[in-house]
Amino acid sequence: MLLPGADTEAAARVAEKLRQAIESLTLAHQEQSIPVTASLGIVSRIPGPDTHPDTLVNAADKALYTAKGLGRNQCVMYQPDGGSDAQTAHP
Repeated sequence: MLLPGADTEAAARVAEKLRQAIESLTLAHQEQSIPVTASLGIVSRIPGPDTHPDTLVNAADKALYTAKGLGRNQCVMYQPDGGSDAQTAHP
């Protein structure tokens, strides 16, 4: 999802709202209810005008896998230093 003009906090809020909306869903299969969750990786800063879109996708992917590694069903902000910030993660 692209959010032009959104700062870091706004992007985190949108991601968390999306995560919560998905978490509130339940899929019915035969006679079972299947819970649905989502892990989201967030990138809020574009390093420069020449940044290739693949660079941003790769950064979001890294944050996504960090969220999954922390237990799934979380939003994690990518940090340019190569890490991810789990402070925005939903426990």
